[in-house]
Amino acid sequence: MDFHQISRHESEADALGTRAEYKKGLVFLRKLYKAFPVVSACHSNHMARPMKMGATAGLLPEFMRSVKEIAEAPSGWNWAESWRYNRVTYFHGEPFSGMNSQIDAMKEKFGSVAFGHTHQHAGVRHITNDRGSFFGLNCGCLINPKAYAMRYGKRYKGSVTIGCGVVIDDNQAMFIPMRGA
Repeated sequence: MDFHQISRHESEADALGTRAEYKKGLVFLRKLYKAFPVVSACHSNHMARPMKMGATAGLLPEFMRSVKEIAEAPSGWNWAESWRYNRVTYFHGEPFSGMNSQIDAMKEKFGSVAFGHTHQHAGVRHITNDRGSFFGLNCGCLINPKAYAMRYGKRYKGSVTIGCGVVIDDNQAMFIPMRGA
């Protein structure tokens, strides 16, 4: 979900209202729930917008609904800041950006990582040291750069890197480019 109307970015004049956007997002999410009944999801900057707005308004955390509740997610879907499966840490990708985002993330997380969020850069980088060999998988993003929700990025330099990533046996990673913007 984008939560465009409650973003810190200027809202577009023809943007959907908050309720209409929310309802449209739920329709899409329900399709994902059906296709993927069990998911370990990572918190993201867009799904955090309602909580950030509540905090700005001075609301106590006890007054806020969880992402799972807001998204009306089934029991098989769970959110966390990051997930660690065997030797790999999976997370949303904030605050890493730029050409060296994978290297920076590997250094901070002390091992192999897989993340998305970044709009312009993606790919796999490797580091080998006395502890072993590690990879940093930056999956880019899955946004539609022409969608109204992404108009706030129209002044950004460069195009959008759209793709996904695959991790095999916790020691091999691949970036799969889908299409450029």
